[in-house]
Amino acid sequence: MSALENLLLNISRLHKTELVPVNGRKLELKIQRDKLELPTSTQFKLFEDDQVSTHGTKRKYNMREKICSSRTQAISYLYEKLISIFYGGFLCNAQFDILSVDEAREVRSDEEIFSLAIKNGDNIKIKPDVVDLERNIYWESKCIANGGRLPLRDDQTAGYTALQRRKPYPKINFMMFKHNVEDIRLNLERSADKLFSEICSNTQYAIVIPMSLIAEFADLSKLAERNDLVYRYAPKRIAPRKGRKDPTSRHCLYVKNPILYGLLTEPEKVIKDLGLNPQEYTFKRVMSPDEFCVNDYLLRPFPILQIEDRDHESWSREFIR
Repeated sequence: MSALENLLLNISRLHKTELVPVNGRKLELKIQRDKLELPTSTQFKLFEDDQVSTHGTKRKYNMREKICSSRTQAISYLYEKLISIFYGGFLCNAQFDILSVDEAREVRSDEEIFSLAIKNGDNIKIKPDVVDLERNIYWESKCIANGGRLPLRDDQTAGYTALQRRKPYPKINFMMFKHNVEDIRLNLERSADKLFSEICSNTQYAIVIPMSLIAEFADLSKLAERNDLVYRYAPKRIAPRKGRKDPTSRHCLYVKNPILYGLLTEPEKVIKDLGLNPQEYTFKRVMSPDEFCVNDYLLRPFPILQIEDRDHESWSREFIR
């Protein structure tokens, strides 16, 4: 048994309570066959058709990139569905303006109406992975391979910061799933069924991180004093080409891997290292539901650490000052 496996085994012993899905559904997730390779929650547009070179090598590269991305997105889709089943809400399939949230809430807390409220204005946009309008909770899912880092993109952080400033104050959670499946993008010989089977057997743990901690990690004014916790990636700005994103959209802060393990094992210490008071948070350790199946594959129970603000209203008021 590796050191990591031994660590997770010891941690799992602290997670004695089984998580009960908030919606009380049957402990089973069925993902339609046509969604395995390319989830409907993501649409790919690598190049405009009239811009794609007729050069065979370039076409082959584009197709390979699309296939690789589809595999990554299929796993993301699986974890987003788990959040929806475990904690409630529905999957959000497109960006929306922050201003459109109230319009959706005034009509109905319904996925169809919410989608109709999407706009294309110049307001700050955000795309939560899971939305629970009834309870005013928004979820961002992050799936990370063993040894990987937690990415916090600048544009994503800005969008959630704008959303957090709204009243009534929403709860925004980032749920990080760690898995031990290698070469998800590059192993094109592995079938989608095989990939889902490996994910179900090799999800190691998950952590629910509230916006208050995300905001601290992403505070650039404290970056120099936290180089042991995070580091920043900011590619040189160049003029964007047609069909490609502005390079600044790739500006990102990474929470280092040891800190993620630290959150799981000693969350109070990590929070204290951030200059925060651990007494302002609650920590609940649970195990994912036993005998939960994804497309007939048993999802091996894994530990989940749920971190919450003890007084979310007070933190929110302080945050927007």
